[in-house]
Amino acid sequence: FPPYLRELGIFGRIYYATFGRTCAHKAINIVTDSEHAKGDIVRLWRVMPEKITVIPLGLADRYAPVKDKERCAQVIKNFALPERYLLYLGNFKPHKNVISLVRSFARIKEEVKGLKLVLAGPLDAHGENLRRQVNELGLDKDVIFTGMIREDDLPEVILSLADVFVFPSLYEGFGIPPLEAMACGTPVVASNLTAIPEVVKDAGLLVNPLNIEELARAILSLLNNRDLHGSYSKMGLARSEQFRSGQTAGRLYRHIIQLLEAQE
Repeated sequence: FPPYLRELGIFGRIYYATFGRTCAHKAINIVTDSEHAKGDIVRLWRVMPEKITVIPLGLADRYAPVKDKERCAQVIKNFALPERYLLYLGNFKPHKNVISLVRSFARIKEEVKGLKLVLAGPLDAHGENLRRQVNELGLDKDVIFTGMIREDDLPEVILSLADVFVFPSLYEGFGIPPLEAMACGTPVVASNLTAIPEVVKDAGLLVNPLNIEELARAILSLLNNRDLHGSYSKMGLARSEQFRSGQTAGRLYRHIIQLLEAQE
């Protein structure tokens, strides 16, 4: 991601280019989590593609639609969640491109009565910067910052209650948040860049994350069409089942055993 590459400086770039490449070439095998990440390794470190194995990340069993009214009520109270909301869950670093979601929300919020935007992530320097931008756009009453969401905060409930999950990231090696949202039955609008299409495929709406109008239209299409909303909810649930941790961990375990046996 170019902005981060510049932040590394010349010595940082030399370190990763030499140390990373040396380790990659000496390794028996490299396991990565997406074809996109594999492509980056081949391109940056000149590793032969056949030396790299792609095994996706696993999805925790906790991510499933939550119907329990008591649990839902507790989370709604804890985070002051509105009745209807768009959701982003993750950090607020520049590559996450959350500002594009904020600008899209500004264009559509009047078209859906009571709609709010919930941004769930750490309020570090990046989070505070985003909050300033939200205030400058006059959206402070319509955008809710929850702060960091931990496992005991029941993220699966926050995901399950959302109308639409939006993930406008510019760069991901895998991109697990949209997968977690799909597993909770929440339709997804996501970026069409890097590894995200590999994860989401046709089970979500993929858009150019820098095109504010396109992003806004995709979100509105799900909010205004219950049949479409239901269809993507079902497709997301089916897609997410392919990534359950038991399956992906099993693949990794078998792969390691095969590598060890080949070295004997």
